Amino acid sequence: MAPAAADVIARVGRAQHAPIVPASAGVQMRTSCQPDGRVALDLVTPTRSYPTMRLALRGRHQALNALTAVRLIEQLTRFAVPEAAVAAGLEDVHWPGRLDLVTLAPDRAVLLDSAHNPAGADALAAYLAEFHREKLPVVFAAMRDKDAERMLLALRPHARAFVLTAPALARAAPPADLLAVAQRVAPEIPAETAESPADALARSWRRGPVVCATGSIFLVGELLDLVARGVV
Repeated sequence: MAPAAADVIARVGRAQHAPIVPASAGVQMRTSCQPDGRVALDLVTPTRSYPTMRLALRGRHQALNALTAVRLIEQLTRFAVPEAAVAAGLEDVHWPGRLDLVTLAPDRAVLLDSAHNPAGADALAAYLAEFHREKLPVVFAAMRDKDAERMLLALRPHARAFVLTAPALARAAPPADLLAVAQRVAPEIPAETAESPADALARSWRRGPVVCATGSIFLVGELLDLVARGVV
């Protein structure tokens, strides 16, 4: 956590008479990443020892998210959530559109990730570097007020091509504007526009069987709807 953010949290905690509990204090944690991108987590906290948990959500960063959730639950002493229930929650949770690999056919899949800011793009980039070293075609859209340049820079090392599009929303950046950004920050990577997210997927699948779609929650939501309706 950035020092400035930690200072703000500590100040508010003191004002509200709320103790600050560093999630990692007194914790023993061992992780190993599985071939499908999910993490196996062994966790011993100051109060409990948990069975090995296979986190449902993909990405190494989910181990720290899980630790924070576990330590928070442990503070809720009025509810006494059993260890088995904590493990079940982490192993069974489903977060549509967050490192969500949807297989539509034996030779056609889409990795949906709702990263819509530079920090989210960095987390996605780290995942792609580890689990998709072959590079993927990237369907990308962003809202006008988002830092598309910074996100595209993060994705640049992991993209085989960029297909720029827009969900049906007035706030969406025009694909032509995103194309100009992509050509400026990643001139060596093929880039084109598509009139709709469905068209963008179709164009991207011509370049490879697995496509990554990211940059906007609204883009991912529209694609999830198309998947649910069997349109793509």
